[in-house]
Amino acid sequence: MLHRDDFTETTKQLLAKRVGFRCSNPMCRAATSGPSDDPDKVVNLGVAAHITAASEGGPRFGPDLSADKRSDSSNGIWLCQNCAKLIDSDTSRFSVHLLNSWKYAAEIAAKIELGRNTNTSSVSNFQDALSSMPELLMDMARALKD
Repeated sequence: MLHRDDFTETTKQLLAKRVGFRCSNPMCRAATSGPSDDPDKVVNLGVAAHITAASEGGPRFGPDLSADKRSDSSNGIWLCQNCAKLIDSDTSRFSVHLLNSWKYAAEIAAKIELGRNTNTSSVSNFQDALSSMPELLMDMARALKD
């Protein structure tokens, strides 16, 4: 059996909270947590996905990363289940560099949205976040949009 360097529950919660429980894919930004009909429960549609795979042979596996680095929050990104499946199914399209840029921009967007009572969409706030990023990341975001 292949060993996986999985995230701890604490790391998963950290990844989710740092992006406001929204998918980090700039074209998605879906809410990933909300109320259940049971007043004591919540529904979670989010996934703490590995940027480089948790085990050898997985998507974007980084052989130079230690087990500790593979399971560290720096190697994780919060996504909805659909986007998590997408990035692992098309690894040539979704590179480590691209996923790191999504993560960075999603955290900026969450920071912009924090404490705001606004009618603007999360996508609009995400675009605001992208505008504060280096030009290289802006080019990547435009390419995804097209």
